[in-house]
Amino acid sequence: METGGIVLMGGGEVGDAELGAWLLSRSRGPRVVALATAAAFDAPEQAMVGVASWLNALGAEVEGLMVLHRSEAALEEMAQRVAGADLVFLVDGAALHLRSTLKGTAVLDGLRHALSDGALIVASGASAVALCDPMVDPRGGAPTVGLGLVTELSVVAHVGSDPDDESGEKFHRGLSLFASDLPVVALPEKEHVVIASGTVTLSHGATVYLGGSVRDDLFTRS
Repeated sequence: METGGIVLMGGGEVGDAELGAWLLSRSRGPRVVALATAAAFDAPEQAMVGVASWLNALGAEVEGLMVLHRSEAALEEMAQRVAGADLVFLVDGAALHLRSTLKGTAVLDGLRHALSDGALIVASGASAVALCDPMVDPRGGAPTVGLGLVTELSVVAHVGSDPDDESGEKFHRGLSLFASDLPVVALPEKEHVVIASGTVTLSHGATVYLGGSVRDDLFTRS
């Protein structure tokens, strides 16, 4: 199996042994760095324990990094730890906080270095949203500036799990605001999109929209 690249996930995967084993099979080695940034306002320590318990049991060596504010994201020591990982896991949480904390920092440079060096970058839920540019603004679904590790598409995470959007009206209103030539991938929990070696591959539960319409012919399926 090819290693490295970016995996954007819909959320809810922590603790799923099958998904964890699949992610580690795509990693070039066992060294995992988990970034708590997106969970800064929602029990980040607990998020780190959850990732460590999940992946350590599958043979990984997990280090949790409490990069919660821009002051920590600016530290070269933190950036080097990220850059040296085989797999970087960005936990779910708040997309806008992740963006504002990492934008233009050493840790974001570390993520780019890790990716270019063959590491696997895995982003869960809100973190998957924020890695894209443009990204989906969680406040209303419109496009806004993201972190830019992914530029060929945008994603919406936790699709179908929003109690305030059971009808899907907010979701489809947001789709209408994106450029007609930019694919937007809807990811229910535990679904994913893989971007590696210039190829985009979707899990079977992901749905691609282009110009607001479903397009099944744009990307391959795993």
